[in-house]
Amino acid sequence: MRTHRGNLNTCRYKNRAYASLRSPHQRKSGSLQCRMLFLLISPVLLSGCSANDEALPERWFSATQVEQGANIFASNCAVCHGERAQSTPDWKKVDSNGAYPAPPLDGSAHAWHHDLSVLKKTIAHGGIPLGGTMPAFADKLSEDQQVAVIAYFQNLWPDHIYRKWAERFFNQ
Repeated sequence: MRTHRGNLNTCRYKNRAYASLRSPHQRKSGSLQCRMLFLLISPVLLSGCSANDEALPERWFSATQVEQGANIFASNCAVCHGERAQSTPDWKKVDSNGAYPAPPLDGSAHAWHHDLSVLKKTIAHGGIPLGGTMPAFADKLSEDQQVAVIAYFQNLWPDHIYRKWAERFFNQ
C-alpha cells in the first residue's frame, strides 16, 4: 500500500514540477486551446448520440393508397376504431356487452406486432374467429381496398413504431 501511494505521490509531484516550469501564459493558453478543441469537436461527437439519426425505412405504401384508405376507413372502420384509429380511452376494459372495444390502430396498441398477411386476414375474416367482435370485410371491400385501409392506419404510426414493425417483418 505504501509503495502504491508513494508512486502516486511521485507522479503527482512530477506533474506539478512540470507544470511549474511552464509560464502562466502557457498554462492558460493550453487550457484555452483544449476548450476550443472541445467546443469544435463536441457537436460532431454528439451527433452520433441521437437515436433519431437512423434512416427511416421507406414505407411500403403510396400517398394514393393512404388517401383511398382514409375514405374507406372513415366509412367502414371509424365507428369502432375511432376517426383517427385512436379507439376509445378505455379500449383495454370490457364494455357493457362483456366484450373489449376495438383496439387503436394508430400505433399505440398491438397492431404493429402483426405482419401484413395477419392484418389482411383480420380485415378479410374479421375478429370473430379469434374471439373478437370485428365483422369480416372480405365481401364488402376488395383486396386493394383492404390494403388501402392498412396503408391509412400505418401512415398514422409514429416513425419509431413503423421502424420497429419494418425491422421485425422486412429485415428477417
